[in-house]
Amino acid sequence: MPTPPPPSVIDHIVKEPLTDHTAFVSAKVAQLAAWWRERAASGIPLRSSFDILDHGALAADLYLIEAQGDDFVVKIHGESVKRIFGAGKTGRGVLTHQRSRATHQHYGMIVKTGRAYRCRGTLNHHNKDYIAFESVDCPLSSDGRTIDFIIGVIETVPREAIGF
Repeated sequence: MPTPPPPSVIDHIVKEPLTDHTAFVSAKVAQLAAWWRERAASGIPLRSSFDILDHGALAADLYLIEAQGDDFVVKIHGESVKRIFGAGKTGRGVLTHQRSRATHQHYGMIVKTGRAYRCRGTLNHHNKDYIAFESVDCPLSSDGRTIDFIIGVIETVPREAIGF
């Protein structure tokens, strides 16, 4: 059986709270951010308000993370997300503090603050080359009170477009 490639590792990242003035490189990232901002005007959007049938163009670039106690569980990883990060099967990726400290802290900050973040950066793609990306991470709630999901979109972009 062939050995799978090593996972991608984020090399450099800039995280910015989402605002009405956030400029995007990726149209897909902008689309999810616009959807979230529209719904967040009246509070944290409900998980049930996102229907993938309304956002089919985002499916390959979409991920859904569930907060479960101190861990974050990958519930959905689109095909492009899997290619970028070398991710495993849906529901099997538990992001514990020990496995991915920076990602765990980032998701924890989103759950704590209820704010969405635009991220841009570079990552070492399977120890071959560096690619640039843009993403948005948006909090969701299943009950209208507790932030227990994070929905996001990530897309590779030209490195010069993000200033790295």
